[in-house]
Amino acid sequence: MEAVLKELAKEGVQPGDRRQFQTVGVVRAFAYLTGADEVRPEHLEVAQHCLWDDPGEQPRKAAQVIARIANPVGMRVTQLLVEAEQVLTATNVRDLADAARAAAKLAEIDRQFAGLAGNPRVETARAYLKDQLKKLKLASIEAV
Repeated sequence: MEAVLKELAKEGVQPGDRRQFQTVGVVRAFAYLTGADEVRPEHLEVAQHCLWDDPGEQPRKAAQVIARIANPVGMRVTQLLVEAEQVLTATNVRDLADAARAAAKLAEIDRQFAGLAGNPRVETARAYLKDQLKKLKLASIEAV
């Protein structure tokens, strides 16, 4: 938590003492609700919803800093999921060449997921990605 607060200060985000104290309670509660016996770095991700003062810009900064420090694997999972969603959104399933390119890109994203370890979100994300790939293939077949 100390490292998170130092990095936030470098980014110009300086939540007050009271907010910092309350955030510790939120992180502890999150750890408990996820079934953990102790607070681990990945539980700090919930702090992104607490450690900011200006709702216009600082929540985004807080989320980036906390993800980078507390859970870099989780941050990468999120990035890959966003990338997959962009591929899916931009794909025209009626165009077989476009669908094939999208399927290849999703397979590449899945290979990147396979290289990640140490985060329970990886398997959930891979299952989601495989389901989306299956839907893409079915939609392409129906379009033919």
